[in-house]
Amino acid sequence: MTEFLSMYGAYILLGVFLVYLIGLNIYRTKKYSTQAKILVESLKKGDYVKTYSGFYGTVSSLDEQELPNGQIEKIVVLELSENSFITLDANAVYLVANNLKAKVKKVPAKQTKTPAKQTKEPTKKA
Repeated sequence: MTEFLSMYGAYILLGVFLVYLIGLNIYRTKKYSTQAKILVESLKKGDYVKTYSGFYGTVSSLDEQELPNGQIEKIVVLELSENSFITLDANAVYLVANNLKAKVKKVPAKQTKTPAKQTKEPTKKA
């Protein structure tokens, strides 16, 4: 028995570690996919959301579209600013940030000023 462990113990330990990593990966994938599904199902008109691409906007409308393979896809229309809309797949929504809307302030673009050229005045020698 000790000869077997001394010969194959490292391989057994490596195999157990690999099974652990694969199981952990499957668990995390299931966890995140269920959270994303719950988020998409909880979307409603008027929610302030953030997308994976970094857009912040208010949900203007929710629609469903049937794909050629028979699956149903949720479509979200976001209002980014007044009279500015984009249409996205509902799975592109990353975060519902209703409490963040009050904290977001519009910051004017930073204007850069070019420094004026400084000229050296010649020194007068007396």
